[in-house]
Amino acid sequence: MKPVYIASPIQTYWTTRYDDMVRVVGERFGDELQARYLFTSNSQWLDEWPHTLQNISAVIFFDDETGWIGKGVLKEINDAVQLKIPVYYIDDQFTFHAVDEFKIEEHVDNPWRRYAEVKIING
Repeated sequence: MKPVYIASPIQTYWTTRYDDMVRVVGERFGDELQARYLFTSNSQWLDEWPHTLQNISAVIFFDDETGWIGKGVLKEINDAVQLKIPVYYIDDQFTFHAVDEFKIEEHVDNPWRRYAEVKIING
């Protein structure tokens, strides 16, 4: 079985919140790949992301503590969706939301790391 890929804004990588999210993802999905350990630079990420994408079963992502993701996480989400790889957003209550349960609002004038907001769709 292919591992899931955990994506989040770089500023979350070395936080307790990140560790908590990884623990919950691991409990639910088993093997995972964490972006914080895979890539040491943007150029390495750009070079290796297409190969990584072919070797994962899903993308699980979370935002920073204020609801934002960066342009890189958005690319990872969009690339997975395009290839019909499942994508899930995990919120602060550790609830997993499939792509039809959230929306991403891009703010093209914002900086790279606070590029888009993630919002749960109220059904």
